[in-house]
Amino acid sequence: MVARVADARGIPRLRIPAQDARSDAGAGARGIRVIGVVFIMLSDQARARAGYGRARCLKGTDMQKGKAFAAIERLSPALANRTVILTGHFGSGKTEIAVNLAFMRRTTARRSVILDLDIANPYFRSRELAKTLSGLGIDVVSNAYGCDITADLPALSPAISRRMDDPHCDCVVDVGGNDSGARVLNQFRPQLNRHDAAVFLVINVFRPETGTADRIVEMMRSIEKEIGAPIDGFINNSNLLKATRPAHVEEGIETARAASRSTGVPVVATCCERTLAAEMNRRHDRVLPIHLYMRPSWLDRM
Repeated sequence: MVARVADARGIPRLRIPAQDARSDAGAGARGIRVIGVVFIMLSDQARARAGYGRARCLKGTDMQKGKAFAAIERLSPALANRTVILTGHFGSGKTEIAVNLAFMRRTTARRSVILDLDIANPYFRSRELAKTLSGLGIDVVSNAYGCDITADLPALSPAISRRMDDPHCDCVVDVGGNDSGARVLNQFRPQLNRHDAAVFLVINVFRPETGTADRIVEMMRSIEKEIGAPIDGFINNSNLLKATRPAHVEEGIETARAASRSTGVPVVATCCERTLAAEMNRRHDRVLPIHLYMRPSWLDRM
Protein backbone atom coordinates (compact mmCIF):
# COMPACT_ATOMS: atom_id res chain seq x y z
CA MET A 1 0.00 0.00 0.00
CA VAL A 2 1.25 3.47 -0.88
CA ALA A 3 0.32 6.21 1.59
CA ARG A 4 -0.62 9.65 0.32
CA VAL A 5 -0.72 12.87 2.33
CA ALA A 6 -3.96 14.80 1.99
CA ASP A 7 -3.67 17.94 -0.10
CA ALA A 8 -5.16 20.85 1.86
CA ARG A 9 -5.71 23.53 -0.76
CA GLY A 10 -8.81 25.08 0.70
CA ILE A 11 -10.89 24.48 -2.42
CA PRO A 12 -14.62 24.75 -1.61
CA ARG A 13 -16.40 21.42 -1.53
CA LEU A 14 -19.14 20.95 -4.09
CA ARG A 15 -22.23 19.48 -2.47
CA ILE A 16 -24.21 17.19 -4.75
CA PRO A 17 -27.15 15.67 -2.89
CA ALA A 18 -27.58 11.93 -3.25
CA GLN A 19 -30.95 10.93 -4.64
CA ASP A 20 -32.47 7.77 -3.26
CA ALA A 21 -35.62 6.57 -4.99
CA ARG A 22 -36.93 3.06 -4.43
CA SER A 23 -39.71 2.83 -7.00
CA ASP A 24 -40.96 3.97 -10.38
CA ALA A 25 -43.45 6.10 -8.48
CA GLY A 26 -40.56 8.02 -6.96
CA ALA A 27 -39.11 8.58 -10.41
CA GLY A 28 -42.45 9.69 -11.76
CA ALA A 29 -42.85 12.21 -8.97
CA ARG A 30 -39.67 13.87 -10.20
CA GLY A 31 -40.96 14.17 -13.75
CA ILE A 32 -38.42 11.65 -15.03
CA ARG A 33 -40.46 8.63 -15.99
CA VAL A 34 -42.11 9.69 -19.25
CA ILE A 35 -39.08 11.37 -20.80
CA GLY A 36 -36.46 8.94 -19.57
CA VAL A 37 -38.22 5.68 -20.30
CA VAL A 38 -38.98 6.42 -23.94
CA PHE A 39 -35.46 7.58 -24.69
CA ILE A 40 -33.61 4.88 -22.83
CA MET A 41 -35.73 1.99 -24.09
CA LEU A 42 -34.98 3.03 -27.65
CA SER A 43 -31.33 3.42 -26.73
CA ASP A 44 -31.21 -0.07 -25.25
CA GLN A 45 -32.80 -1.58 -28.36
CA ALA A 46 -30.32 0.16 -30.61
CA ARG A 47 -27.43 -0.98 -28.45
CA ALA A 48 -28.66 -4.57 -28.43
CA ARG A 49 -28.91 -4.65 -32.24
CA ALA A 50 -25.42 -3.22 -32.57
CA GLY A 51 -23.84 -5.52 -30.02
CA TYR A 52 -23.00 -2.54 -27.84
CA GLY A 53 -21.73 -3.23 -24.34
CA ARG A 54 -21.27 -6.97 -24.76
CA ALA A 55 -18.32 -8.26 -22.80
CA ARG A 56 -15.79 -10.25 -24.77
CA CYS A 57 -12.99 -12.36 -23.34
CA LEU A 58 -14.43 -11.99 -19.83
CA LYS A 59 -13.64 -15.44 -18.52
CA GLY A 60 -12.89 -16.44 -14.97
CA THR A 61 -10.11 -18.72 -16.16
CA ASP A 62 -8.14 -15.86 -17.75
CA MET A 63 -6.48 -14.99 -14.43
CA GLN A 64 -6.68 -16.77 -11.12
CA LYS A 65 -7.73 -14.73 -8.13
CA GLY A 66 -4.78 -13.34 -6.24
CA LYS A 67 -2.14 -13.98 -8.89
CA ALA A 68 -3.19 -11.09 -11.08
CA PHE A 69 -3.44 -8.84 -8.02
CA ALA A 70 0.14 -9.73 -7.08
CA ALA A 71 1.24 -8.91 -10.62
CA ILE A 72 -0.37 -5.46 -10.37
CA GLU A 73 1.30 -4.87 -7.03
CA ARG A 74 4.70 -5.72 -8.54
CA LEU A 75 3.99 -3.38 -11.45
CA SER A 76 3.12 -0.49 -9.14
CA PRO A 77 2.18 -0.71 -5.44
CA ALA A 78 -0.04 2.34 -5.89
CA LEU A 79 -2.26 0.37 -8.26
CA ALA A 80 -2.86 -2.09 -5.42
CA ASN A 81 -4.25 0.56 -3.07
CA ARG A 82 -7.71 -0.31 -1.82
CA THR A 83 -9.27 2.59 -3.73
CA VAL A 84 -7.96 3.43 -7.20
CA ILE A 85 -9.47 6.50 -8.90
CA LEU A 86 -9.14 6.98 -12.65
CA THR A 87 -9.39 10.48 -14.12
CA GLY A 88 -8.45 11.85 -17.53
CA HIS A 89 -9.55 13.30 -20.83
CA PHE A 90 -12.77 12.17 -22.54
CA GLY A 91 -12.00 9.02 -24.52
CA SER A 92 -8.65 8.32 -22.85
CA GLY A 93 -9.73 4.77 -21.97
CA LYS A 94 -10.55 5.14 -18.27
CA THR A 95 -13.49 2.73 -18.40
CA GLU A 96 -11.56 0.07 -20.29
CA ILE A 97 -8.77 0.25 -17.73
CA ALA A 98 -11.28 0.26 -14.85
CA VAL A 99 -12.84 -3.00 -16.03
CA ASN A 100 -9.42 -4.60 -16.55
CA LEU A 101 -8.13 -3.48 -13.16
CA ALA A 102 -11.28 -4.65 -11.35
CA PHE A 103 -10.93 -8.03 -13.01
CA MET A 104 -7.25 -8.33 -12.14
CA ARG A 105 -7.68 -7.01 -8.59
CA ARG A 106 -10.08 -9.78 -7.57
CA THR A 107 -8.87 -11.57 -4.47
CA THR A 108 -10.35 -14.09 -2.10
CA ALA A 109 -10.04 -11.62 0.79
CA ARG A 110 -11.93 -8.61 -0.59
CA ARG A 111 -14.75 -7.94 -3.03
CA SER A 112 -13.77 -6.24 -6.29
CA VAL A 113 -16.03 -3.27 -7.05
CA ILE A 114 -16.28 -0.75 -9.91
CA LEU A 115 -17.77 2.57 -8.84
CA ASP A 116 -19.10 4.15 -12.02
CA LEU A 117 -19.15 7.91 -11.42
CA ASP A 118 -19.31 8.87 -15.08
CA ILE A 119 -22.43 11.03 -15.32
CA ALA A 120 -21.00 13.20 -18.11
CA ASN A 121 -20.81 10.72 -20.99
CA PRO A 122 -23.66 8.36 -22.04
CA TYR A 123 -21.36 6.01 -23.98
CA PHE A 124 -18.87 3.26 -23.09
CA ARG A 125 -19.65 3.05 -19.37
CA SER A 126 -18.80 0.15 -17.08
CA ARG A 127 -22.40 -0.05 -15.81
CA GLU A 128 -23.35 -1.58 -19.17
CA LEU A 129 -21.38 -4.71 -18.22
CA ALA A 130 -22.82 -4.89 -14.71
CA LYS A 131 -24.67 -8.20 -15.15
CA THR A 132 -21.72 -9.95 -16.78
CA LEU A 133 -19.23 -8.63 -14.25
CA SER A 134 -21.47 -9.61 -11.33
CA GLY A 135 -21.29 -13.22 -12.45
CA LEU A 136 -17.51 -12.99 -12.23
CA GLY A 137 -17.47 -11.62 -8.70
CA ILE A 138 -17.25 -7.93 -9.57
CA ASP A 139 -19.91 -5.49 -8.41
CA VAL A 140 -20.75 -2.35 -10.39
CA VAL A 141 -22.33 0.48 -8.39
CA SER A 142 -23.57 3.62 -10.11
CA ASN A 143 -27.19 4.66 -10.49
CA ALA A 144 -29.35 5.43 -7.47
CA TYR A 145 -32.47 3.92 -8.99
CA GLY A 146 -31.06 0.45 -9.53
CA CYS A 147 -32.78 -0.41 -12.82
CA ASP A 148 -31.66 -0.49 -16.45
CA ILE A 149 -34.08 2.09 -17.81
CA THR A 150 -32.63 4.76 -15.51
CA ALA A 151 -28.98 4.02 -16.30
CA ASP A 152 -28.52 7.35 -18.09
CA LEU A 153 -29.79 9.50 -15.22
CA PRO A 154 -27.13 11.52 -13.34
CA ALA A 155 -28.18 10.20 -9.94
CA LEU A 156 -25.45 8.41 -8.00
CA SER A 157 -26.19 5.66 -5.51
CA PRO A 158 -25.59 6.23 -1.78
CA ALA A 159 -23.96 2.79 -1.86
CA ILE A 160 -20.89 4.36 -3.49
CA SER A 161 -19.77 5.95 -0.23
CA ARG A 162 -20.48 2.75 1.69
CA ARG A 163 -18.30 0.72 -0.66
CA MET A 164 -15.48 3.25 -0.47
CA ASP A 165 -15.62 3.06 3.33
CA ASP A 166 -15.85 -0.74 3.46
CA PRO A 167 -12.43 -2.30 4.22
CA HIS A 168 -13.61 -5.54 2.62
CA CYS A 169 -13.97 -3.90 -0.82
CA ASP A 170 -11.32 -3.17 -3.44
CA CYS A 171 -12.70 -0.21 -5.38
CA VAL A 172 -11.86 1.05 -8.86
CA VAL A 173 -13.52 4.43 -9.40
CA ASP A 174 -14.35 5.26 -13.01
CA VAL A 175 -14.74 9.05 -13.30
CA GLY A 176 -16.09 11.19 -16.14
CA GLY A 177 -13.77 13.01 -18.50
CA ASN A 178 -11.82 16.23 -17.89
CA ASP A 179 -12.19 18.46 -14.86
CA SER A 180 -15.94 18.76 -15.46
CA GLY A 181 -16.39 14.99 -15.24
CA ALA A 182 -14.14 14.80 -12.19
CA ARG A 183 -16.22 17.42 -10.36
CA VAL A 184 -18.42 14.68 -8.94
CA LEU A 185 -15.49 13.53 -6.78
CA ASN A 186 -15.88 16.55 -4.53
CA GLN A 187 -18.66 14.87 -2.58
CA PHE A 188 -16.24 12.01 -1.84
CA ARG A 189 -13.36 14.21 -0.72
CA PRO A 190 -12.94 12.48 2.69
CA GLN A 191 -12.43 9.13 0.92
CA LEU A 192 -10.29 10.79 -1.74
CA ASN A 193 -7.74 12.04 0.78
CA ARG A 194 -7.38 8.81 2.74
CA HIS A 195 -4.08 7.00 2.93
CA ASP A 196 -5.45 3.94 1.08
CA ALA A 197 -6.63 5.88 -2.00
CA ALA A 198 -4.66 6.80 -5.11
CA VAL A 199 -5.69 9.11 -7.95
CA PHE A 200 -4.38 8.50 -11.48
CA LEU A 201 -4.51 10.42 -14.74
CA VAL A 202 -5.08 8.21 -17.78
CA ILE A 203 -3.26 9.52 -20.86
CA ASN A 204 -3.84 8.89 -24.54
CA VAL A 205 -1.53 11.14 -26.56
CA PHE A 206 -3.69 10.57 -29.63
CA ARG A 207 -6.54 12.48 -28.01
CA PRO A 208 -6.47 16.23 -28.79
CA GLU A 209 -6.35 17.54 -25.21
CA THR A 210 -3.42 15.35 -24.10
CA GLY A 211 -1.34 15.21 -27.25
CA THR A 212 1.75 16.87 -25.75
CA ALA A 213 3.51 16.90 -22.40
CA ASP A 214 2.38 20.50 -21.79
CA ARG A 215 -1.25 19.60 -22.47
CA ILE A 216 -1.02 16.59 -20.15
CA VAL A 217 0.25 18.85 -17.38
CA GLU A 218 -2.52 21.36 -18.10
CA MET A 219 -5.12 18.58 -17.86
CA MET A 220 -3.58 17.32 -14.63
CA ARG A 221 -3.59 20.77 -13.02
CA SER A 222 -7.21 21.44 -13.97
CA ILE A 223 -8.36 18.14 -12.43
CA GLU A 224 -6.27 18.65 -9.28
CA LYS A 225 -7.77 22.11 -8.86
CA GLU A 226 -11.29 20.77 -9.32
CA ILE A 227 -11.06 17.83 -6.88
CA GLY A 228 -8.70 19.37 -4.33
CA ALA A 229 -6.33 16.39 -4.37
CA PRO A 230 -3.06 15.61 -6.16
CA ILE A 231 -2.62 13.20 -9.06
CA ASP A 232 -0.48 10.32 -7.77
CA GLY A 233 0.55 8.82 -11.09
CA PHE A 234 0.13 8.74 -14.87
CA ILE A 235 -1.24 5.68 -16.67
CA ASN A 236 -0.15 5.76 -20.29
CA ASN A 237 -2.92 4.34 -22.47
CA SER A 238 -1.87 5.80 -25.81
CA ASN A 239 -3.59 3.87 -28.58
CA LEU A 240 -5.43 3.99 -31.89
CA LEU A 241 -7.70 1.04 -31.03
CA LYS A 242 -7.20 -1.81 -33.50
CA ALA A 243 -4.76 0.26 -35.55
CA THR A 244 -2.30 0.57 -32.65
CA ARG A 245 1.26 -0.46 -33.39
CA PRO A 246 4.32 -0.63 -31.09
CA ALA A 247 5.52 2.73 -32.44
CA HIS A 248 2.31 4.36 -31.19
CA VAL A 249 2.82 2.92 -27.72
CA GLU A 250 6.43 4.14 -27.78
CA GLU A 251 5.28 7.65 -28.68
CA GLY A 252 2.92 7.60 -25.73
CA ILE A 253 5.66 6.43 -23.37
CA GLU A 254 8.00 9.23 -24.40
CA THR A 255 5.34 11.92 -24.07
CA ALA A 256 4.19 10.60 -20.68
CA ARG A 257 7.80 10.54 -19.46
CA ALA A 258 8.24 14.15 -20.55
CA ALA A 259 5.19 15.13 -18.50
CA SER A 260 6.58 13.12 -15.60
CA ARG A 261 9.91 14.92 -15.74
CA SER A 262 8.23 18.32 -15.60
CA THR A 263 5.88 17.46 -12.72
CA GLY A 264 7.58 14.74 -10.69
CA VAL A 265 4.47 12.56 -11.08
CA PRO A 266 5.54 8.99 -11.96
CA VAL A 267 4.33 6.95 -14.92
CA VAL A 268 3.05 3.91 -13.03
CA ALA A 269 1.98 1.79 -16.01
CA THR A 270 1.71 1.62 -19.78
CA CYS A 271 -1.38 -0.19 -21.03
CA CYS A 272 -1.49 -2.02 -24.32
CA GLU A 273 -3.65 -4.73 -25.83
CA ARG A 274 -2.45 -8.25 -25.12
CA THR A 275 -1.43 -8.82 -28.74
CA LEU A 276 1.25 -6.13 -28.28
CA ALA A 277 2.18 -6.90 -24.68
CA ALA A 278 4.94 -9.44 -25.31
CA GLU A 279 6.85 -7.12 -27.64
CA MET A 280 6.40 -4.09 -25.37
CA ASN A 281 7.55 -6.09 -22.34
CA ARG A 282 10.84 -6.76 -24.12
CA ARG A 283 11.36 -3.02 -24.55
CA HIS A 284 9.95 -1.55 -21.33
CA ASP A 285 8.98 -2.37 -17.79
CA ARG A 286 5.65 -1.42 -16.19
CA VAL A 287 3.60 -2.79 -19.08
CA LEU A 288 0.00 -3.65 -18.23
CA PRO A 289 -1.68 -5.95 -20.80
CA ILE A 290 -5.40 -5.29 -21.22
CA HIS A 291 -8.40 -6.66 -23.14
CA LEU A 292 -10.80 -4.41 -25.02
CA TYR A 293 -13.93 -5.32 -23.11
CA MET A 294 -15.87 -2.13 -23.86
CA ARG A 295 -15.38 -2.07 -27.63
CA PRO A 296 -18.74 -2.64 -29.40
CA SER A 297 -18.71 -5.58 -31.81
CA TRP A 298 -20.10 -3.47 -34.66
CA LEU A 299 -16.90 -1.42 -34.72
CA ASP A 300 -15.00 -4.48 -35.93
CA ARG A 301 -17.22 -4.58 -39.02
CA MET A 302 -16.39 -1.04 -40.11
